[in-house]
Amino acid sequence: MINGLDNKQQLLIDTIKTGIRYTEYHQQMYQHITSLLLDHGIICNISVETMIEKGITTPFFPHGLGHLFGLQVHYVGGLMQGETGASLAVPECYPFLRCIRILQSGMVLTIEPGLYFIETLLAPWRAGSVVNILTGLKLRPLRPIVLFVSKIISSYMRIKLKI
Repeated sequence: MINGLDNKQQLLIDTIKTGIRYTEYHQQMYQHITSLLLDHGIICNISVETMIEKGITTPFFPHGLGHLFGLQVHYVGGLMQGETGASLAVPECYPFLRCIRILQSGMVLTIEPGLYFIETLLAPWRAGSVVNILTGLKLRPLRPIVLFVSKIISSYMRIKLKI
């Protein structure tokens, strides 16, 4: 599963380019996480589309895909719109996102998907027959990237497993 998450992360990084809103990449990673859960039998008897529609992936990936690096590690500029400093509204379906901007040349940001098995987040799904629960495990590879025009330079620094 660790290798699968790492591979999905790299697949996503390979598609990142300027001119695309960061939330689109977050949504793509949700699809990747959903596929991993199905492939490993953690979720069963349901389609990828239905899982995302019903929010079943959310407890396994309860945060945003990443954030901008800047003056602070979790740089607040991820919600800014233009030079006036006005803030963009975070989508209701992803209230935890720290970056929702259109990607531009020169941005430095992280791509750090997570795959969590936390009892309190998964408990509401226990009643159904959809989730085969594992608990206490957290996978979160971290890869900061620098975006130049439409090419990525990735540092490949990452933390593969946190328990």
